[in-house]
Amino acid sequence: MANTTGDRRVGSLQGMLRKPATLQIASIEVLESNVLAPQTIELDRLTAIVGAHGAGKSLTLRLIEALFGNVRQAFAPPFLPGYGWDDAQPKPITAVANITVVFNRAHVTVPVDLSEDPRVNSEKWLEALGLRSKLEYIGVPHMLSDLAMYLQNREEYEFAAASDGYADELPIPEDLQLLRSYRRKDLDAVRNILGKDYLSVSSYGWYFNHNDRFDPFPHVIAEAAGGRRIDNLVMSLGELWTHWLFGWKFIFAEGWPRLLDEPESFLAQRGHRPVIDEVFRRCLEHDNQLIVATHSPQILSRFPLSNIRLCVPSSDGILIAPAKSASQMFDLLGVAGMARTVILVEDEMASDILNDLFSELDWDLARQVEIVHAEGEGNVVHGLRAMKNSREVAYVGILDGDCRSKDLFPKGKVGEEAFEYLTRQILYLPGGQAPETELAQAAAKNSVRLAKLLNRQTIDMSTAAAACADLDHQYWLTRYARALGLPQDVVRHNIVRVWLTSETVTDQANELIHRLRAFVDRSQ
Repeated sequence: MANTTGDRRVGSLQGMLRKPATLQIASIEVLESNVLAPQTIELDRLTAIVGAHGAGKSLTLRLIEALFGNVRQAFAPPFLPGYGWDDAQPKPITAVANITVVFNRAHVTVPVDLSEDPRVNSEKWLEALGLRSKLEYIGVPHMLSDLAMYLQNREEYEFAAASDGYADELPIPEDLQLLRSYRRKDLDAVRNILGKDYLSVSSYGWYFNHNDRFDPFPHVIAEAAGGRRIDNLVMSLGELWTHWLFGWKFIFAEGWPRLLDEPESFLAQRGHRPVIDEVFRRCLEHDNQLIVATHSPQILSRFPLSNIRLCVPSSDGILIAPAKSASQMFDLLGVAGMARTVILVEDEMASDILNDLFSELDWDLARQVEIVHAEGEGNVVHGLRAMKNSREVAYVGILDGDCRSKDLFPKGKVGEEAFEYLTRQILYLPGGQAPETELAQAAAKNSVRLAKLLNRQTIDMSTAAAACADLDHQYWLTRYARALGLPQDVVRHNIVRVWLTSETVTDQANELIHRLRAFVDRSQ
Protein backbone atom coordinates (compact mmCIF):
# COMPACT_ATOMS: atom_id res chain seq x y z
CA MET A 1 0.00 0.00 0.00
CA ALA A 2 1.29 3.46 -0.83
CA ASN A 3 2.49 5.72 1.94
CA THR A 4 -0.49 7.98 2.62
CA THR A 5 0.28 9.20 6.12
CA GLY A 6 -2.31 11.73 7.21
CA ASP A 7 -4.92 10.58 4.67
CA ARG A 8 -8.26 10.34 6.49
CA ARG A 9 -9.36 7.50 4.22
CA VAL A 10 -6.38 5.45 5.31
CA GLY A 11 -7.22 6.39 8.90
CA SER A 12 -10.65 4.77 8.49
CA LEU A 13 -9.10 1.65 7.03
CA GLN A 14 -6.52 1.39 9.80
CA GLY A 15 -9.23 1.97 12.39
CA MET A 16 -11.23 -0.94 10.94
CA LEU A 17 -8.16 -3.18 11.02
CA ARG A 18 -7.08 -2.26 14.56
CA LYS A 19 -10.33 -1.92 16.44
CA PRO A 20 -12.90 -4.73 16.60
CA ALA A 21 -16.58 -3.88 16.40
CA THR A 22 -18.71 -4.28 19.51
CA LEU A 23 -20.55 -7.08 17.68
CA GLN A 24 -18.94 -9.09 14.93
CA ILE A 25 -19.08 -12.57 13.45
CA ALA A 26 -15.87 -14.45 14.27
CA SER A 27 -16.50 -17.80 12.59
CA ILE A 28 -19.11 -19.96 10.93
CA GLU A 29 -18.61 -23.70 11.40
CA VAL A 30 -20.61 -25.38 8.64
CA LEU A 31 -21.57 -28.88 9.79
CA GLU A 32 -24.00 -29.82 7.04
CA SER A 33 -25.26 -28.04 3.93
CA ASN A 34 -26.34 -28.75 0.39
CA VAL A 35 -24.73 -25.46 -0.71
CA LEU A 36 -21.69 -24.84 1.50
CA ALA A 37 -18.94 -27.41 1.93
CA PRO A 38 -18.24 -28.53 5.52
CA GLN A 39 -15.68 -26.00 6.79
CA THR A 40 -15.01 -23.27 9.31
CA ILE A 41 -15.18 -19.80 7.80
CA GLU A 42 -13.04 -17.31 9.72
CA LEU A 43 -14.07 -13.65 9.45
CA ASP A 44 -12.38 -10.42 10.52
CA ARG A 45 -13.93 -7.06 11.22
CA LEU A 46 -12.99 -6.26 7.64
CA THR A 47 -13.33 -9.16 5.18
CA ALA A 48 -13.49 -9.22 1.39
CA ILE A 49 -14.82 -12.24 -0.51
CA VAL A 50 -13.65 -12.64 -4.12
CA GLY A 51 -14.62 -15.23 -6.69
CA ALA A 52 -15.71 -15.79 -10.28
CA HIS A 53 -19.25 -15.10 -11.45
CA GLY A 54 -21.56 -17.80 -10.14
CA ALA A 55 -19.05 -19.06 -7.58
CA GLY A 56 -21.47 -18.34 -4.72
CA LYS A 57 -20.39 -15.02 -3.20
CA SER A 58 -23.84 -13.43 -3.16
CA LEU A 59 -25.48 -16.66 -2.06
CA THR A 60 -22.99 -16.94 0.82
CA LEU A 61 -23.89 -13.45 2.00
CA ARG A 62 -27.60 -14.26 1.78
CA LEU A 63 -27.03 -17.48 3.72
CA ILE A 64 -25.23 -15.58 6.48
CA GLU A 65 -28.24 -13.27 6.64
CA ALA A 66 -30.57 -16.29 6.84
CA LEU A 67 -28.48 -17.92 9.60
CA PHE A 68 -29.35 -14.92 11.75
CA GLY A 69 -33.07 -15.46 11.17
CA ASN A 70 -33.42 -12.73 8.53
CA VAL A 71 -35.16 -14.13 5.44
CA ARG A 72 -36.88 -11.57 3.26
CA GLN A 73 -39.44 -12.44 0.63
CA ALA A 74 -38.11 -9.87 -1.80
CA PHE A 75 -38.57 -9.85 -5.55
CA ALA A 76 -34.84 -9.97 -5.96
CA PRO A 77 -32.14 -12.61 -6.45
CA PRO A 78 -30.22 -14.42 -5.20
CA PHE A 79 -33.31 -16.25 -3.97
CA LEU A 80 -33.07 -18.72 -1.14
CA PRO A 81 -35.12 -21.71 -2.33
CA GLY A 82 -37.49 -22.88 0.35
CA TYR A 83 -37.93 -19.43 1.86
CA GLY A 84 -40.92 -17.39 0.84
CA TRP A 85 -41.76 -18.69 -2.63
CA ASP A 86 -43.59 -21.96 -2.19
CA ASP A 87 -45.04 -22.26 -5.69
CA ALA A 88 -42.82 -24.26 -8.07
CA GLN A 89 -40.09 -24.13 -5.46
CA PRO A 90 -36.74 -25.78 -6.24
CA LYS A 91 -34.93 -27.93 -3.72
CA PRO A 92 -34.69 -26.05 -0.40
CA ILE A 93 -31.32 -24.82 0.77
CA THR A 94 -30.14 -26.53 3.94
CA ALA A 95 -27.44 -25.58 6.42
CA VAL A 96 -26.59 -26.59 9.96
CA ALA A 97 -23.90 -24.41 11.50
CA ASN A 98 -22.37 -23.19 14.73
CA ILE A 99 -21.93 -19.43 14.53
CA THR A 100 -19.55 -17.71 16.92
CA VAL A 101 -19.86 -13.97 17.42
CA VAL A 102 -17.83 -11.65 19.60
CA PHE A 103 -20.14 -9.34 21.55
CA ASN A 104 -18.65 -6.90 24.05
CA ARG A 105 -15.43 -8.95 23.87
CA ALA A 106 -17.20 -12.17 24.89
CA HIS A 107 -17.47 -15.13 22.52
CA VAL A 108 -20.99 -16.44 22.02
CA THR A 109 -21.73 -19.55 19.93
CA VAL A 110 -25.23 -20.24 18.63
CA PRO A 111 -26.24 -23.44 16.75
CA VAL A 112 -28.51 -22.69 13.80
CA ASP A 113 -30.47 -24.98 11.47
CA LEU A 114 -32.04 -23.40 8.38
CA SER A 115 -34.66 -26.15 8.30
CA GLU A 116 -36.24 -24.45 11.32
CA ASP A 117 -38.63 -21.55 11.01
CA PRO A 118 -36.63 -18.30 10.59
CA ARG A 119 -38.46 -16.90 13.63
CA VAL A 120 -36.98 -19.68 15.76
CA ASN A 121 -33.45 -18.74 14.68
CA SER A 122 -34.18 -15.07 15.23
CA GLU A 123 -35.31 -15.85 18.80
CA LYS A 124 -32.07 -17.78 19.40
CA TRP A 125 -30.07 -14.63 18.69
CA LEU A 126 -32.37 -12.51 20.81
CA GLU A 127 -31.86 -14.90 23.71
CA ALA A 128 -28.08 -15.16 23.21
CA LEU A 129 -27.36 -11.44 22.73
CA GLY A 130 -30.35 -9.67 24.21
CA LEU A 131 -30.75 -7.99 20.82
CA ARG A 132 -32.95 -8.72 17.87
CA SER A 133 -30.88 -9.27 14.74
CA LYS A 134 -30.66 -6.42 12.25
CA LEU A 135 -28.02 -8.08 10.10
CA GLU A 136 -28.95 -7.49 6.46
CA TYR A 137 -27.70 -8.33 2.98
CA ILE A 138 -27.16 -5.14 0.96
CA GLY A 139 -27.03 -5.49 -2.81
CA VAL A 140 -28.22 -4.07 -6.11
CA PRO A 141 -31.18 -6.49 -6.47
CA HIS A 142 -32.73 -5.14 -3.30
CA MET A 143 -32.13 -1.55 -4.33
CA LEU A 144 -34.00 -2.27 -7.57
CA SER A 145 -36.77 -4.00 -5.61
CA ASP A 146 -37.10 -0.93 -3.36
CA LEU A 147 -37.21 1.38 -6.38
CA ALA A 148 -39.80 -0.77 -8.14
CA MET A 149 -42.11 -0.57 -5.12
CA TYR A 150 -41.39 3.16 -4.88
CA LEU A 151 -42.41 3.72 -8.51
CA GLN A 152 -45.56 1.64 -8.13
CA ASN A 153 -46.70 3.67 -5.16
CA ARG A 154 -45.89 7.21 -6.17
CA GLU A 155 -48.89 7.60 -8.47
CA GLU A 156 -50.43 10.16 -6.12
CA TYR A 157 -47.31 12.29 -6.28
CA GLU A 158 -47.65 14.71 -9.18
CA PHE A 159 -44.13 15.06 -10.50
CA ALA A 160 -43.82 18.54 -12.00
CA ALA A 161 -40.79 18.00 -14.21
CA ALA A 162 -39.72 19.76 -17.32
CA SER A 163 -39.49 17.81 -20.57
CA ASP A 164 -35.77 17.19 -20.07
CA GLY A 165 -36.44 15.56 -16.70
CA TYR A 166 -35.36 18.48 -14.55
CA ALA A 167 -37.32 21.12 -12.68
CA ASP A 168 -36.29 24.23 -10.81
CA GLU A 169 -38.80 23.39 -8.08
CA LEU A 170 -39.84 19.86 -7.17
CA PRO A 171 -42.86 19.56 -4.91
CA ILE A 172 -42.07 17.68 -1.69
CA PRO A 173 -45.00 15.49 -0.62
CA GLU A 174 -46.26 15.84 2.92
CA ASP A 175 -45.75 12.14 3.68
CA LEU A 176 -41.97 12.34 3.25
CA GLN A 177 -39.87 12.01 6.40
CA LEU A 178 -36.43 13.59 6.29
CA LEU A 179 -33.83 11.01 7.28
CA ARG A 180 -30.55 12.71 6.52
CA SER A 181 -29.16 15.88 5.00
CA TYR A 182 -25.67 15.26 3.66
CA ARG A 183 -22.84 16.94 5.55
CA ARG A 184 -19.87 18.46 3.81
CA LYS A 185 -17.81 15.27 4.08
CA ASP A 186 -20.74 13.29 2.66
CA LEU A 187 -20.93 15.61 -0.34
CA ASP A 188 -17.15 15.36 -0.80
CA ALA A 189 -17.35 11.55 -0.76
CA VAL A 190 -20.14 11.56 -3.37
CA ARG A 191 -18.09 13.91 -5.55
CA ASN A 192 -15.11 11.55 -5.37
CA ILE A 193 -17.29 8.55 -6.25
CA LEU A 194 -19.50 10.05 -8.97
CA GLY A 195 -17.59 13.12 -10.12
CA LYS A 196 -20.71 15.20 -9.35
CA ASP A 197 -20.46 18.29 -7.18
CA TYR A 198 -23.91 18.55 -5.56
CA LEU A 199 -24.77 21.70 -3.63
CA SER A 200 -26.98 19.68 -1.26
CA VAL A 201 -28.53 16.24 -0.96
CA SER A 202 -31.32 15.08 1.34
CA SER A 203 -32.63 11.55 1.76
CA TYR A 204 -36.20 10.86 2.80
CA GLY A 205 -38.29 7.91 3.82
CA TRP A 206 -41.51 7.85 1.82
CA TYR A 207 -44.12 5.96 3.81
CA PHE A 208 -46.85 4.27 1.81
CA ASN A 209 -49.77 2.34 3.24
CA HIS A 210 -49.05 -1.22 2.16
CA ASN A 211 -51.43 -3.90 3.43
CA ASP A 212 -52.24 -1.75 6.47
CA ARG A 213 -48.53 -1.19 7.17
CA PHE A 214 -46.66 2.01 6.51
CA ASP A 215 -43.58 0.81 4.64
CA PRO A 216 -40.76 3.27 3.92
CA PHE A 217 -39.09 3.59 0.54
CA PRO A 218 -36.04 5.72 -0.29
CA HIS A 219 -36.46 9.10 -1.92
CA VAL A 220 -33.52 11.39 -2.65
CA ILE A 221 -33.61 15.04 -3.65
CA ALA A 222 -30.35 16.64 -4.77
CA GLU A 223 -29.61 20.23 -5.68
CA ALA A 224 -27.34 20.22 -8.69
CA ALA A 225 -25.30 22.98 -10.31
CA GLY A 226 -27.41 26.00 -11.22
CA GLY A 227 -29.84 25.33 -8.40
CA ARG A 228 -31.80 22.64 -10.27
CA ARG A 229 -33.35 19.93 -8.13
CA ILE A 230 -33.36 16.33 -9.24
CA ASP A 231 -34.76 13.22 -7.59
CA ASN A 232 -34.79 9.44 -8.05
CA LEU A 233 -36.60 9.57 -11.38
CA VAL A 234 -33.82 11.32 -13.28
CA MET A 235 -30.70 10.01 -11.58
CA SER A 236 -28.36 7.59 -13.30
CA LEU A 237 -27.97 4.08 -11.91
CA GLY A 238 -24.60 5.04 -10.45
CA GLU A 239 -26.22 7.96 -8.63
CA LEU A 240 -29.13 5.84 -7.42
CA TRP A 241 -26.80 3.15 -6.08
CA THR A 242 -24.55 5.66 -4.31
CA HIS A 243 -27.43 7.51 -2.67
CA TRP A 244 -29.25 4.28 -1.80
CA LEU A 245 -26.13 3.11 0.01
CA PHE A 246 -25.17 6.26 1.87
CA GLY A 247 -28.47 8.08 2.13
CA TRP A 248 -30.51 5.02 3.06
CA LYS A 249 -28.81 1.72 3.96
CA PHE A 250 -25.87 3.10 5.88
CA ILE A 251 -27.96 5.17 8.27
CA PHE A 252 -29.73 2.13 9.78
CA ALA A 253 -28.61 -0.95 11.78
CA GLU A 254 -26.11 0.79 14.04
CA GLY A 255 -23.55 -1.70 15.35
CA TRP A 256 -24.64 -4.70 13.25
CA PRO A 257 -22.43 -6.40 10.62
CA ARG A 258 -22.85 -5.18 7.05
CA LEU A 259 -23.11 -7.76 4.28
CA LEU A 260 -22.33 -5.67 1.18
CA ASP A 261 -22.47 -7.16 -2.32
CA GLU A 262 -20.43 -5.56 -5.12
CA PRO A 263 -20.21 -1.93 -3.97
CA GLU A 264 -18.61 -1.11 -7.34
CA SER A 265 -21.94 -1.69 -9.13
CA PHE A 266 -22.76 0.87 -11.87
CA LEU A 267 -19.65 2.91 -11.02
CA ALA A 268 -16.76 3.84 -13.30
CA GLN A 269 -13.41 2.47 -12.17
CA ARG A 270 -12.38 5.85 -10.80
CA GLY A 271 -15.20 5.51 -8.27
CA HIS A 272 -14.30 2.05 -6.95
CA ARG A 273 -11.70 3.06 -4.39
CA PRO A 274 -13.62 6.14 -3.20
CA VAL A 275 -16.79 4.07 -2.67
CA ILE A 276 -15.05 1.48 -0.48
CA ASP A 277 -13.22 4.26 1.39
CA GLU A 278 -16.58 5.83 2.21
CA VAL A 279 -17.93 2.42 3.27
CA PHE A 280 -14.94 2.08 5.62
CA ARG A 281 -15.64 5.51 7.08
CA ARG A 282 -19.32 4.77 7.66
CA CYS A 283 -18.61 1.35 9.19
CA LEU A 284 -16.02 2.81 11.54
CA GLU A 285 -18.38 5.63 12.50
CA HIS A 286 -21.32 3.28 13.12
CA ASP A 287 -19.34 0.44 14.76
CA ASN A 288 -20.04 -2.09 11.99
CA GLN A 289 -18.20 -5.19 10.88
CA LEU A 290 -17.94 -5.28 7.08
CA ILE A 291 -18.13 -8.41 4.92
CA VAL A 292 -18.02 -7.41 1.26
CA ALA A 293 -18.16 -9.44 -1.95
CA THR A 294 -16.47 -7.81 -4.92
CA HIS A 295 -14.89 -8.29 -8.35
CA SER A 296 -13.02 -4.98 -8.31
CA PRO A 297 -9.19 -5.02 -8.17
CA GLN A 298 -9.34 -1.38 -7.07
CA ILE A 299 -11.48 -2.27 -4.07
CA LEU A 300 -9.41 -5.33 -3.23
CA SER A 301 -6.26 -3.21 -3.28
CA ARG A 302 -7.57 -1.56 -0.08
CA PHE A 303 -7.64 -4.88 1.78
CA PRO A 304 -4.60 -6.60 3.29
CA LEU A 305 -4.18 -10.06 1.80
CA SER A 306 -4.89 -11.60 5.22
CA ASN A 307 -8.39 -10.08 5.11
CA ILE A 308 -9.32 -11.56 1.71
CA ARG A 309 -11.24 -14.82 1.32
CA LEU A 310 -11.54 -16.80 -1.90
CA CYS A 311 -14.95 -18.16 -2.88
CA VAL A 312 -14.63 -21.29 -5.04
CA PRO A 313 -17.01 -24.12 -5.95
CA SER A 314 -15.97 -27.67 -5.11
CA SER A 315 -17.50 -31.13 -5.36
CA ASP A 316 -18.62 -30.74 -1.71
CA GLY A 317 -20.07 -27.24 -2.12
CA ILE A 318 -18.93 -23.63 -1.87
CA LEU A 319 -15.59 -23.12 -0.13
CA ILE A 320 -14.61 -19.84 1.54
CA ALA A 321 -10.88 -19.90 2.27
CA PRO A 322 -8.09 -17.38 2.99
CA ALA A 323 -6.23 -16.13 -0.08
CA LYS A 324 -2.65 -17.41 -0.15
CA SER A 325 -1.44 -14.92 -2.72
CA ALA A 326 -2.48 -11.94 -4.81
CA SER A 327 -2.13 -14.03 -7.98
CA GLN A 328 -4.73 -16.52 -6.73
CA MET A 329 -7.09 -13.61 -6.31
CA PHE A 330 -6.34 -12.22 -9.78
CA ASP A 331 -6.86 -15.67 -11.32
CA LEU A 332 -10.36 -15.83 -9.88
CA LEU A 333 -11.09 -12.36 -11.21
CA GLY A 334 -9.83 -13.34 -14.65
CA VAL A 335 -7.45 -10.40 -14.82
CA ALA A 336 -3.70 -10.26 -15.12
CA GLY A 337 -1.98 -9.17 -11.93
CA MET A 338 0.16 -6.11 -12.49
CA ALA A 339 3.76 -6.67 -11.35
CA ARG A 340 4.79 -3.80 -9.10
CA THR A 341 8.30 -5.14 -8.48
CA VAL A 342 10.94 -5.27 -11.22
CA ILE A 343 14.05 -7.39 -10.71
CA LEU A 344 17.16 -6.48 -12.68
CA VAL A 345 19.51 -9.43 -13.26
CA GLU A 346 22.75 -9.78 -15.20
CA ASP A 347 21.62 -12.17 -17.94
CA GLU A 348 19.20 -14.85 -19.06
CA MET A 349 20.93 -17.58 -17.03
CA ALA A 350 20.44 -15.57 -13.83
CA SER A 351 16.77 -15.13 -14.72
CA ASP A 352 16.32 -18.88 -15.32
CA ILE A 353 18.02 -19.83 -12.05
CA LEU A 354 15.96 -17.28 -10.16
CA ASN A 355 12.74 -18.77 -11.56
CA ASP A 356 13.96 -22.24 -10.57
CA LEU A 357 14.49 -21.00 -7.03
CA PHE A 358 11.00 -19.49 -7.03
CA SER A 359 9.47 -22.82 -8.10
CA GLU A 360 11.22 -24.61 -5.23
CA LEU A 361 10.88 -22.05 -2.45
CA ASP A 362 8.05 -19.60 -3.26
CA TRP A 363 6.32 -20.38 -6.55
CA ASP A 364 3.96 -17.43 -6.33
CA LEU A 365 6.77 -14.86 -6.43
CA ALA A 366 7.34 -15.59 -10.12
CA ARG A 367 3.86 -14.26 -10.86
CA GLN A 368 4.27 -11.06 -8.88
CA VAL A 369 7.53 -9.76 -10.34
CA GLU A 370 8.97 -8.91 -13.73
CA ILE A 371 12.55 -10.03 -14.35
CA VAL A 372 14.60 -7.88 -16.74
CA HIS A 373 18.01 -8.81 -18.17
CA ALA A 374 20.23 -5.77 -17.70
CA GLU A 375 23.10 -7.38 -19.67
CA GLY A 376 25.87 -7.12 -17.11
CA GLU A 377 26.52 -6.33 -13.49
CA GLY A 378 27.30 -2.68 -14.20
CA ASN A 379 23.96 -2.18 -15.92
CA VAL A 380 22.14 -3.65 -12.91
CA VAL A 381 23.77 -1.01 -10.69
CA HIS A 382 23.19 1.84 -13.16
CA GLY A 383 19.59 0.74 -13.75
CA LEU A 384 18.83 0.80 -10.04
CA ARG A 385 20.32 4.26 -9.64
CA ALA A 386 18.29 5.54 -12.60
CA MET A 387 15.02 4.22 -11.10
CA LYS A 388 15.70 5.32 -7.53
CA ASN A 389 12.82 7.80 -7.46
CA SER A 390 10.18 5.52 -8.99
CA ARG A 391 6.98 5.76 -6.94
CA GLU A 392 4.70 3.23 -8.60
CA VAL A 393 7.12 0.32 -9.09
CA ALA A 394 9.82 -1.09 -6.80
CA TYR A 395 13.17 -1.93 -8.41
CA VAL A 396 15.50 -4.60 -7.02
CA GLY A 397 18.84 -5.83 -8.35
CA ILE A 398 20.08 -9.42 -8.11
CA LEU A 399 23.73 -9.99 -8.97
CA ASP A 400 25.52 -13.28 -9.50
CA GLY A 401 27.14 -14.85 -6.46
CA ASP A 402 30.66 -13.99 -7.61
CA CYS A 403 29.81 -10.28 -7.20
CA ARG A 404 29.64 -10.59 -3.41
CA SER A 405 33.36 -9.91 -3.20
CA LYS A 406 33.41 -7.13 -5.82
CA ASP A 407 33.35 -3.45 -4.96
CA LEU A 408 30.87 -2.42 -7.68
CA PHE A 409 29.67 0.81 -6.06
CA PRO A 410 32.38 2.22 -3.76
CA LYS A 411 30.99 4.63 -1.19
CA GLY A 412 33.65 7.21 -1.95
CA LYS A 413 32.63 7.28 -5.62
CA VAL A 414 28.81 7.02 -5.51
CA GLY A 415 28.25 8.94 -2.28
CA GLU A 416 26.88 7.78 1.05
CA GLU A 417 23.20 8.11 0.16
CA ALA A 418 23.54 6.11 -3.08
CA PHE A 419 25.72 3.55 -1.32
CA GLU A 420 23.08 2.92 1.35
CA TYR A 421 20.33 2.72 -1.28
CA LEU A 422 22.25 0.24 -3.47
CA THR A 423 23.27 -1.85 -0.47
CA ARG A 424 19.60 -2.12 0.46
CA GLN A 425 18.30 -2.80 -3.08
CA ILE A 426 20.94 -5.24 -4.34
CA LEU A 427 20.72 -8.94 -3.48
CA TYR A 428 22.77 -11.91 -4.65
CA LEU A 429 22.18 -15.36 -6.08
CA PRO A 430 23.42 -18.19 -3.84
CA GLY A 431 27.06 -19.25 -4.02
CA GLY A 432 30.31 -17.38 -4.45
CA GLN A 433 31.03 -18.08 -8.13
CA ALA A 434 29.41 -17.54 -11.51
CA PRO A 435 26.05 -19.40 -11.63
CA GLU A 436 27.17 -21.77 -14.40
CA THR A 437 30.23 -22.75 -12.35
CA GLU A 438 28.07 -23.30 -9.29
CA LEU A 439 25.73 -25.58 -11.26
CA ALA A 440 28.58 -27.54 -12.87
CA GLN A 441 30.12 -28.23 -9.47
CA ALA A 442 26.75 -29.18 -7.97
CA ALA A 443 26.11 -31.61 -10.86
CA ALA A 444 29.49 -33.26 -10.39
CA LYS A 445 29.15 -33.51 -6.61
CA ASN A 446 25.60 -34.93 -6.75
CA SER A 447 25.82 -37.03 -9.94
CA VAL A 448 24.11 -40.10 -8.47
CA ARG A 449 21.11 -38.18 -7.18
CA LEU A 450 20.93 -36.10 -10.35
CA ALA A 451 20.96 -39.26 -12.48
CA LYS A 452 17.88 -40.53 -10.61
CA LEU A 453 16.06 -37.22 -11.03
CA LEU A 454 16.80 -37.20 -14.78
CA ASN A 455 16.17 -40.93 -15.26
CA ARG A 456 19.71 -41.52 -16.52
CA GLN A 457 22.55 -43.90 -15.56
CA THR A 458 25.54 -42.71 -13.54
CA ILE A 459 27.82 -43.47 -16.49
CA ASP A 460 25.68 -41.13 -18.60
CA MET A 461 26.36 -38.29 -16.16
CA SER A 462 30.11 -38.91 -16.22
CA THR A 463 30.15 -39.09 -20.02
CA ALA A 464 28.22 -35.84 -20.31
CA ALA A 465 30.54 -34.10 -17.85
CA ALA A 466 33.60 -35.26 -19.80
CA ALA A 467 32.07 -34.05 -23.07
CA CYS A 468 32.05 -30.45 -21.93
CA ALA A 469 35.04 -30.35 -19.58
CA ASP A 470 37.03 -28.04 -21.88
CA LEU A 471 34.26 -25.47 -22.42
CA ASP A 472 33.99 -22.02 -20.85
CA HIS A 473 31.37 -21.90 -18.10
CA GLN A 474 28.79 -19.96 -20.14
CA TYR A 475 28.61 -22.77 -22.73
CA TRP A 476 28.77 -25.70 -20.33
CA LEU A 477 25.06 -26.23 -19.63
CA THR A 478 23.99 -26.31 -23.29
CA ARG A 479 26.51 -29.05 -24.14
CA TYR A 480 25.81 -30.97 -20.93
CA ALA A 481 22.04 -31.12 -21.58
CA ARG A 482 22.60 -32.11 -25.23
CA ALA A 483 24.90 -34.95 -24.15
CA LEU A 484 22.13 -36.25 -21.87
CA GLY A 485 19.52 -35.93 -24.62
CA LEU A 486 17.30 -33.72 -22.45
CA PRO A 487 15.88 -30.18 -22.69
CA GLN A 488 18.20 -27.65 -21.13
CA ASP A 489 15.54 -26.21 -18.81
CA VAL A 490 14.77 -29.68 -17.40
CA VAL A 491 18.45 -30.35 -16.70
CA ARG A 492 19.03 -26.91 -15.20
CA HIS A 493 16.03 -27.11 -12.90
CA ASN A 494 17.08 -30.47 -11.52
CA ILE A 495 20.65 -29.31 -11.00
CA VAL A 496 19.23 -26.40 -8.98
CA ARG A 497 17.35 -28.94 -6.87
CA VAL A 498 20.54 -30.85 -6.01
CA TRP A 499 22.40 -27.55 -5.58
CA LEU A 500 19.92 -26.72 -2.79
CA THR A 501 21.01 -29.81 -0.85
CA SER A 502 23.99 -27.72 0.27
CA GLU A 503 23.17 -26.12 3.62
CA THR A 504 25.03 -22.93 2.72
CA VAL A 505 23.26 -22.61 -0.63
CA THR A 506 19.89 -23.28 0.98
CA ASP A 507 20.47 -20.62 3.66
CA GLN A 508 21.49 -18.04 1.05
CA ALA A 509 18.57 -18.95 -1.21
CA ASN A 510 16.05 -18.67 1.63
CA GLU A 511 17.47 -15.29 2.62
CA LEU A 512 17.18 -14.11 -0.98
CA ILE A 513 13.55 -15.26 -1.26
CA HIS A 514 12.68 -13.78 2.14
CA ARG A 515 14.03 -10.35 1.21
CA LEU A 516 12.38 -10.45 -2.22
CA ARG A 517 9.04 -11.34 -0.64
CA ALA A 518 9.39 -8.34 1.66
CA PHE A 519 10.00 -6.04 -1.34
CA VAL A 520 6.97 -7.46 -3.19
CA ASP A 521 4.63 -7.24 -0.20
CA ARG A 522 5.57 -3.62 0.45
CA SER A 523 4.90 -2.68 -3.17
CA GLN A 524 1.35 -4.14 -3.28
